[in-house]
Amino acid sequence: MQPEIKSVLAGRGAVGLETDDPVIYRAEVTPERPAVYDVATGRTLNYGTFDLAVARAAYRLLEIVGNRPAMQRIAFLGRNSIEQITVCLACQRAGLVFVPLNWRLGAAELGQIISDCEPSLLLHDAEFAPVLAEISEAMPRTIAVEGEGGWAEFVATAPRAEPASVDADAPCIMLYTSGTTGSPKGVIITRRNAFASAVNFSLVGEVTSHSVTLCDLPFFHT
Repeated sequence: MQPEIKSVLAGRGAVGLETDDPVIYRAEVTPERPAVYDVATGRTLNYGTFDLAVARAAYRLLEIVGNRPAMQRIAFLGRNSIEQITVCLACQRAGLVFVPLNWRLGAAELGQIISDCEPSLLLHDAEFAPVLAEISEAMPRTIAVEGEGGWAEFVATAPRAEPASVDADAPCIMLYTSGTTGSPKGVIITRRNAFASAVNFSLVGEVTSHSVTLCDLPFFHT
């Protein structure tokens, strides 16, 4: 690994893995390079802007969680979007656990998963508000991503949050199984798991800093 990568990340809260937060590194080294592109909307964020969006989202998430114990779950019910991947990375930066929900499920199935993972916050695309309203189980605080008073507007005015110091083996993502042979079960992905997967994918796929990767599967499945 290049020495400058180590120095940048060591000074920004790395947790034992030298590439713990690659968005921070890219924002430091290539801030103007495109980071994410939303095919549906044509919206693009460069690494500098993307890093700021993640830092602001992390601040708001920590503000909502407050003084409660670490590793609180943050659920997201929505289609693939820049907002969803921003929240996912913000959870990792804040030491929280991101739980993407299957938007194809009905109220009964979603209610079971929400009851099981007990999220502190549920963010959702506006189109899924009706199905959430049908859920009979106790619901956490919910915020729509779009619209007046929505998450996007709430985050836009937030200050930056610095990366939390979190153990590399701490959970960062919880993916629920399809429940083919029983009830859906939450599968834990740790920060070390995510790092190893990124390294393996980069090697097998020969991914470089100039590669463009298309994610055409729903985030709750990938």
